[in-house]
Amino acid sequence: MKDGDSERKLAVLVAIDVVGYSKSVERNEAKTIATLRKYRAILDPMIESMGGRIFNTGGDSVFAEFGSAVQALKCATHFQRDVYEKNRSLQIMDQMFFRIGVNLGDVIEDDDNLLGDGVNVAARLESICQPSGVCISKAIYDLVKDKVDEQFHDIGLQRVKENQFHAFDVLINETKRRQRKNTHSRTKKISLTVLATTVATIAVFFLVRLDPNSKDIDVGFTLPTKPSLIVLPFKNLSGDPEKIFIAEGIAENITSQVSRSSDVFVISNNSAKKVAGMDLDSSEIADAVGVRYLMSGSVQEAAGSLRVNVELIDAIEDRIVWVDKFSGKTEQLFEFQDLITESVFKNLQINFMSKLGGSSNHSSHWSSIEEMRLFGEGRRHLLKWTADAHNEMERVVNEVYTGPQSSGPAHLLRGWLYFQKVMMDRPEHRELNIAEGRRMAQLAFDIMQTPNPLVLGAWFDLYERSYDAAQQKVTEAAGMGSPTGDMLAVGGTVYLLSMKPLEAKKMLAEAMRISPFHPAWYANRYATSLAMLGENGEAKKVAQSIFEKAKSGEIFSLQGSRALVTLALIADRENEPKKARDYVNEIMQIQPSFTQKELDKQLGMLKDQNLLAEYKRLLDKYGLPRD
Repeated sequence: MKDGDSERKLAVLVAIDVVGYSKSVERNEAKTIATLRKYRAILDPMIESMGGRIFNTGGDSVFAEFGSAVQALKCATHFQRDVYEKNRSLQIMDQMFFRIGVNLGDVIEDDDNLLGDGVNVAARLESICQPSGVCISKAIYDLVKDKVDEQFHDIGLQRVKENQFHAFDVLINETKRRQRKNTHSRTKKISLTVLATTVATIAVFFLVRLDPNSKDIDVGFTLPTKPSLIVLPFKNLSGDPEKIFIAEGIAENITSQVSRSSDVFVISNNSAKKVAGMDLDSSEIADAVGVRYLMSGSVQEAAGSLRVNVELIDAIEDRIVWVDKFSGKTEQLFEFQDLITESVFKNLQINFMSKLGGSSNHSSHWSSIEEMRLFGEGRRHLLKWTADAHNEMERVVNEVYTGPQSSGPAHLLRGWLYFQKVMMDRPEHRELNIAEGRRMAQLAFDIMQTPNPLVLGAWFDLYERSYDAAQQKVTEAAGMGSPTGDMLAVGGTVYLLSMKPLEAKKMLAEAMRISPFHPAWYANRYATSLAMLGENGEAKKVAQSIFEKAKSGEIFSLQGSRALVTLALIADRENEPKKARDYVNEIMQIQPSFTQKELDKQLGMLKDQNLLAEYKRLLDKYGLPRD
């Protein structure tokens, strides 16, 4: 058919592009171009041998026309399999990866070139394709599904810029099964109910989902008005389980970097780990935590070389927003983190550089990847709260901390060591431990300028009953970008112990929103805040949920016992002494070692010590042992 002086026709079109080409050129232009030529020496003859012709190229991109959909698909899959095998024999720095899109569409012939929407859709298919994969339109699928020995996965209707098309992945190499979703009903599913019904109801809901095996994850979140994101743990493809710290570290560090902006809502790293362990697809993860965007990726490290794959998904529009690969030396990990973070902000249309004054300065954060590994090990020991684990943490701190010249995280880890010493060491060392811990927290903040050292400093203020100073620190920390769930929960605890339960309630509710799969202590502090406010009905719902989880063995019995204390105190307030005694008896059933001394650990720093004494008197009346 003629269109002016041009010929219009139906053609099978293949779009091929290199993953991360621009960044590779920036790092080493000559080597990148030379590497591309080697791969083109494989691709170009293959296209010709299978009946195709190249009609356009541009830098790293190749557009080819075929007379047969079957031949076009065979060419695409053969090339990707050949590249995959070739890469396996090369060092990471010498590898190159491609995305391929295949479409059947209407085009206009312009001399030897082809133009039109058919070419555009092929390019769009390539842009949403997974690295090392092939993505095809439904028109191609219908032509080849019974004629080739390949597996296909329907990823549904896609919208990329002005184009809308139905797409299928060809399941080759490392291609993952992406979830097909109904993009028209997606928004309704996420916003089934309004978040601000009552925060206590939300707290009960969150607590029910502390069980990572629970399938009951339908949630009624309204999406935040600002961009919302969860960074899922990256996969460790290194073949060495000990390298998992790199994969976990990069996801956690990206979460931390993105959280430095107040213009984005970020789910906590702990909740990201828990939801990633469930058998959920991307849309279900987005529903479970109430966000629009998901980031996932993988890390491969070997012999000093590093490759990081990453993709950003829009769960509402069911499309890949951005996908890239970063290859280099292992010590470039922190550089890759900065590049990924900047790409996130660019794609979410947030001005990262102006908001934060430049990318993170890793010389003032991690001094090395080994230090990052040791920091993670030390933190794991800290969270165990046993004498043996404390000794192991001290060993790690002595490896990391070398004096005033140490990094920010080294000072911070040493500060947390002294925080634990205050709780576990001999009383005569208390003042020394507080002083040294406070010094470490301040030095860490001077170097890092992040919320975590402020939160640690607030704990030391509480140890010395400096409530105003503690509140000032957590208020400052909460204003530094998007606070984490732990930061908000500690802040809520500071306000609770300062006898400001309304502020505590608000901060703890926000902590549970950011950390949908939060630790039970968040909810326990929240229940105590509600009880202090006289909101007995809501407090009972939260505390009862905690107790039921503890009784079933899904959370530690200590948290259940603390919830029962709240229930007993409310029962006494409501003039139900039999219920109060029953609750205390339940404590003895689930944790026989629980005594009134546990109250000192939970509420010992309460500003109003008379209130604490009253709590103990009431529990003594109902039979809770004193020691």
